[in-house]
Amino acid sequence: MAQKIQTLIFSKDNWNVDDARAWVEEHDFRADKVDETDVSYRFRQFDPDDCDGGFQTLTENFPDGVSAVSCELPDSASAKRFGDSPPAGVEYRLLTSGHIELRKVEGEPLPTLVGHAAVVEVFSQTFDYGWFSFKEKIRRGAFARAISEKQDVRALVDHNPSSIIGRTKNGTLELAEDEVGLLSTIHPPDTQAGRDIVTSIERRDVDQMSFGFVVKQQVWTEFDDPNEPDIREIVDVDLWDVSPVTFPAYPDTNIAVRSLEAWRAEFEREKKKSQRIRSKDVARRRVALRASRR
Repeated sequence: MAQKIQTLIFSKDNWNVDDARAWVEEHDFRADKVDETDVSYRFRQFDPDDCDGGFQTLTENFPDGVSAVSCELPDSASAKRFGDSPPAGVEYRLLTSGHIELRKVEGEPLPTLVGHAAVVEVFSQTFDYGWFSFKEKIRRGAFARAISEKQDVRALVDHNPSSIIGRTKNGTLELAEDEVGLLSTIHPPDTQAGRDIVTSIERRDVDQMSFGFVVKQQVWTEFDDPNEPDIREIVDVDLWDVSPVTFPAYPDTNIAVRSLEAWRAEFEREKKKSQRIRSKDVARRRVALRASRR
């Protein structure tokens, strides 16, 4: 076991997000997972679920307005990266109003599939689990980093890795973010999976798309009114796959709750830290004012 930093927290009183990210990168920490609260920017080094033991706040050896949350991390654990299996925390969403278009392309054995796997700046339905409810939207630009990094994203059928019909790595899947959302262009292979999905779309047995992703940056808004659903805004994601789908995939309540609870815990820790910093600042000003009056 080793005590390692799980999250670096930068107070907005002292830092803007660009300076905070520069500091994180300069000191060889990860800068790709950042959550924003009203008072801070929080750069996650690994997910809270990886921790094996309690959390503790660290304030020593950091500049003003910076603190960290650490925990026991097993020696075998490391920051999760995408491999050949879906990463922990992957989520799936369905575009219920989507439409997949078939386009004939000269020289290709099967039509190209074109459709939006996600829309931006549109609130979802309210997901109500009785004791917990929320709705969400994807902010414009949430896919920009993943696309610019040329992440290795697959086109699958029903999110099934054994039914692959395209991949960004070899150009058989093309992704772009337009004014609607995540535009996906799939060049399916002349295989059983490719022929079957084209036939199903032609018959309109399948007419919706979905996508798999891992949230890298998000903002939650909570309401005291129990009848008012909380709001989750997804700011930045890593992409896993896009898929023509038969059935919808709704948010996993466990992932959503863990995400909110982690965000809430760090928010409360940073709120207390900011209050302490402001109290110390007020005290210093009072001392300086008394000294000036002597």
